[in-house]
Amino acid sequence: MIAPRGPQIPVYGMQAKIVAKMIALHNRAGDNGGNIGAYVSGLQESEDRIDIVRDTWLEQMKDTERLLSAFEAAQAAAVPATSNA
Repeated sequence: MIAPRGPQIPVYGMQAKIVAKMIALHNRAGDNGGNIGAYVSGLQESEDRIDIVRDTWLEQMKDTERLLSAFEAAQAAAVPATSNA
């Protein structure tokens, strides 16, 4: 993960939330892990800059959050609902 210019303390928390969500999605997917890395890398361009302005970084973070939410929704839809009957 890259980080924008400026203070890093808020950045670490934002990145940690995304990492935690990815780990949770991976664990929920079972043995194959859901291949989250391939999913995200197939929909986003890779980033290789070592210096990035905060606005661009925030846009990328929002897009990653959006993609993970979509992945989560698709994963939830693929799991059959259990009945309490």
